[in-house]
Amino acid sequence: MALASSTITLAPLPTIRQLVRALCLPPLDGERLASNWQRPGDSALWFSRSAWSLAAIACLRKAHKHKTRICVWLPDFFCNSSLSLLRDQNVELVFYAIDENLHPEEDDFQELVNRLPPDLFLIVHYFGQATPISTGIRFLCNQHNAWLIEDAAHVLRPIKGVGEAGDFVLYSPHKHLPLPDGAVLMFTARGAQHLADGAQVISQLTTIRRDLRKRYLHLYSLSAEPWAWLFKRIMQQVGIRCIPPTISFKHDLPSSIQTVSPRMSTLGRRLLAPLLADLEAFGRQRKELDFLWDQVIQLSGTQATRIPRAAAPYLAGFRLPSGLPIEEESRRSILKLHRAGMPFTTWPDLPPEVVANPERHATAIRLRSTDVYLPLHASVSPKAAQRLTRRMLISRLHGWQIEAIDRTEWRELERHCTQVNMLQTWEYGEAKRTAEGWQPKRFCIRDQNKKPVAIVQVLLKRLYGFGYVARINRGPLLLEGSMNPEMPSVMASKAIALLRESMRKQGWRLLTIAPEMLDTWQHRFVLKALGFKKRRKMANWTSGRLELKKEDKVLLKELKSNWRNKLRKSQEIEIAIKEKWLELKEIEALIQNYQTHQQRQAYTGIPERLVRAICMQQTEDFRLCLFACFAKNDILKELKCLGQVVTVHAGDTATYLIGLATPAGRQAQANTALLWHAILHAKHQGCAWFDVGGLGEGDTANVSVFKRGLNAAEYSLVGEWWS
Repeated sequence: MALASSTITLAPLPTIRQLVRALCLPPLDGERLASNWQRPGDSALWFSRSAWSLAAIACLRKAHKHKTRICVWLPDFFCNSSLSLLRDQNVELVFYAIDENLHPEEDDFQELVNRLPPDLFLIVHYFGQATPISTGIRFLCNQHNAWLIEDAAHVLRPIKGVGEAGDFVLYSPHKHLPLPDGAVLMFTARGAQHLADGAQVISQLTTIRRDLRKRYLHLYSLSAEPWAWLFKRIMQQVGIRCIPPTISFKHDLPSSIQTVSPRMSTLGRRLLAPLLADLEAFGRQRKELDFLWDQVIQLSGTQATRIPRAAAPYLAGFRLPSGLPIEEESRRSILKLHRAGMPFTTWPDLPPEVVANPERHATAIRLRSTDVYLPLHASVSPKAAQRLTRRMLISRLHGWQIEAIDRTEWRELERHCTQVNMLQTWEYGEAKRTAEGWQPKRFCIRDQNKKPVAIVQVLLKRLYGFGYVARINRGPLLLEGSMNPEMPSVMASKAIALLRESMRKQGWRLLTIAPEMLDTWQHRFVLKALGFKKRRKMANWTSGRLELKKEDKVLLKELKSNWRNKLRKSQEIEIAIKEKWLELKEIEALIQNYQTHQQRQAYTGIPERLVRAICMQQTEDFRLCLFACFAKNDILKELKCLGQVVTVHAGDTATYLIGLATPAGRQAQANTALLWHAILHAKHQGCAWFDVGGLGEGDTANVSVFKRGLNAAEYSLVGEWWS
């Protein structure tokens, strides 16, 4: 038997603490155990599996109607292995069709009724989602005096729309919790047939359960006994796990009867009791894992789409595209991921009657061949999912390359990037070399087809004898067209994965990165999966962007009303604005004014040496524009400057770099007039975006409030990470 210590199990594992508590605590009685699934007036009886519950209800129906054979209606999208006991009760099974949403196709009912009217009608609440019980289904059951059974095995606990209409409701806690067995059958007082009082029905079912136990004693499977389950789970908990078999998209063969005792085991009762208080937490965890798997699948490169989520989903479902050849390609991708450790399963093993009639049951057969599922139980740890994500990303980098490029190549590729930020420009790298001694290197990242997908500027500092410290600030930059058919976050993740894998080859001992990725849990998850750790003392970069591909009057209208009022006030005052591309001879005066403003406002801005170095790196593609505000009678003399603003034009984006105003200038709303003038100037120079240059860190509270008056679309990046 092959073993894999990192394999994620398909069933939840009990913790050592849960096992110890189970051995120490006495088992609760059935009614107290069932309280979390009971509604007022319900009566409960515990079985080991819901398959026994179905068999017991069939026996009860035959006894009530004095029949030797009854008809049971079930959805065609149903697990055949769960029907082996029911088939053995001398019943006629009729399978009705379901639609894409797993709801009954009621148009099919009349033809089926003409052949075999139902004694039992089973409706399934799939994957934790309530299936609507229509008036048509209720009428059908009333017309033929059929008992309505709600199969809620996929539902963790009662939710709206589940257990509200059926005569019987079936729950299977052992499918959701670390239990060897445990399925509760609820007899409800709300059922349409109003059978009898609950105590009488439960008494009859208890007798039937005892008779079934004696009848099938010779078919009990030792491998499913509680002690065998416990031994297997302990081995899995210490890391000894069997590699799961290859998943199959083909229809399974009919299963034979192989079962355990119909009564819930003492071990199951002991384990369940302390878990009852945590059911709500288990539900939240399942939902979180559901979103996590969604992100993993997006990164995997398959063309699977998400099946709609439930409030507390049973499995994370994904649907492959149908139709050749894309279906076969998607299946190969899933099988490859499965071999890499992704715990995919397919469901269900369709009944042979369904497979034999593909015309009537076309939807069920197609869903069986296109839907795959991932587990959501408590034993799926985020770290295990992160390991799988890293493995997948690295496996998808086959053929990808990272190569150093010169200035000409960089400039050409930069023109194909959108929302270029100043920190990833060639000129900023040179400014960091001059001011702080960093050594910039520029790279192009190419995919398996040699197509460039991203560029990135890395700043290096040598640690003598230990290689280099590498820093990437707000990179990589994705090229337009590189995201199709993948999303930008997927391409950025793959680019960062390649950089992380290239560290040793490049001689980087430490890599710190503040990537150009929004601060979402998906991006944080990816970075953790790639082995990065968050620098918690470093605040995330937050800023805002204005889209300049709008008319001036639209931009004006979108400003906050208070900001517009200040702008009108500035236009009523006798001031004038002078604009020009910043020249070297003006740098020292600008720096002196900037330092004075920092001291007056008591904040820390851009270091003086870096400001000077940035100003000295201007090119045709990287230019600084200076806007100065004067009283109109002083504009020619330039004696009384009321304020200044400096913006950086790089690529398709203009960025607010420096802003300062004298007390008289603030009174005259010079800063408002200057910034608005800078925005319009950037628009008329062909920029598509205007970045307000940061919100929060490095700014005073008043400055952040002032910038937010522009009503720009705010964004927050994922922050600083290191590896």
